[in-house]
Amino acid sequence: MIRRILAAYLVEIAKYSRLFSPWFGPGVVVLAVAAALFVHPIARDGSSDFAFVGYAVPASLNLIGFLMLLVYSAGLVAGEVERGTIRTVLVRPLHRVEFLAAKLLNAMTYAILLTFLAAISAWALCALLGEVSGVDYGGELIYTSQEMNAAFAVALLLNLAPYLTGAAYGVMVSTLVRRSATAVTAAVGGWLVVDYAKHALQIDRYLFSTYLDQSWTVFSDRCKGLPTPFFPDAAVGLAVCAAWSALFVGVAFAVMRRRNFGP
Repeated sequence: MIRRILAAYLVEIAKYSRLFSPWFGPGVVVLAVAAALFVHPIARDGSSDFAFVGYAVPASLNLIGFLMLLVYSAGLVAGEVERGTIRTVLVRPLHRVEFLAAKLLNAMTYAILLTFLAAISAWALCALLGEVSGVDYGGELIYTSQEMNAAFAVALLLNLAPYLTGAAYGVMVSTLVRRSATAVTAAVGGWLVVDYAKHALQIDRYLFSTYLDQSWTVFSDRCKGLPTPFFPDAAVGLAVCAAWSALFVGVAFAVMRRRNFGP
């Protein structure tokens, strides 16, 4: 079973990497990072520019990048159903569960790609145009460059949790409808509506999307010399993301097992 999932996943990656549309998201994310220079300029002036990273990465990922992730993941299953290719795929010795597992791995790979592209682009710009030295205040070194790099890595890894949950959400929506456009509209629209209303309804702490900014807020505080810890708040975010991921994946597999893919 694992070998069939891996083989199906590799076919997925090879197929989508040859298309133009999947590369649109990474391109937009990298451009958004570069555009952050107009809002948060950096220069080699002897002071640390890690604050640019703390601004550019969430600015590019947590709205534009997340929208690109939802658009991509929401079309993975619905696109196969709309084109009718899913019937051909499932005729092969590939079970529905294995097919969906490959789609989930595909979406999560895309989430990881967007995250690391944004982080690498921001860090590279910071290193090329500015300073990646430690953070000091009044001549006193607060955080060394090694400590800031470590905080950057922690923030990046913690940011992956809500991103991977978003990938699972998009795939779940994709299993519920028959057309890509409908799936994308439902996934993006559902997220925007709930995200807009979450504070008024006082449910923000229970939603995975709330934690998209959490780790980068802590990193930005470190860039200002503030000793803000990642935990225990990060533990709450990880637990919320894990719970929603389990729900999204469970619903997706339940629907996939029972769904009629006939014309």
